[in-house]
Amino acid sequence: MISSRFVDIVFSTLMALLGIYVAVTASGLGYIANGAPAPGFFPIWIGLGMTALSIWNILRAWRASDRLPDIERREVAYVLIASAMMAGFIGLAFVIGMLAGVFLLMLGLGTLFGPRTLGFQIRLLTLSLAMTGIVHVIFQRLLDVPGL
Repeated sequence: MISSRFVDIVFSTLMALLGIYVAVTASGLGYIANGAPAPGFFPIWIGLGMTALSIWNILRAWRASDRLPDIERREVAYVLIASAMMAGFIGLAFVIGMLAGVFLLMLGLGTLFGPRTLGFQIRLLTLSLAMTGIVHVIFQRLLDVPGL
């Protein structure tokens, strides 16, 4: 068993640092240009929001130390495996493309968290194919985003 308080504080600290990084990096893209939001406008606010909410979660976890339940190691393993799958998706997308990567990520996450039945796997495969098709239509056909 792992303490929820410990996990909350560590994860929230990492998220706060990521939020700071996002906001600082985005500030180099500009905030306002010609009276309209520049490319850095939304990432700056997202980074500041991530930082503020992470700090709030750290304070909440610090005060609620006795009321938080412990976390099973198996649940932590699921989160780490899912995180590795998402990191793998990012790397793999450069090799096989975003659409194929999204398809494999959906299959992998569904298999990790879903039931191990043939019926579920068939529905998961069908849904993953359908969502990949929808993403293709939206981004490549409607929005004309190249290189998916």
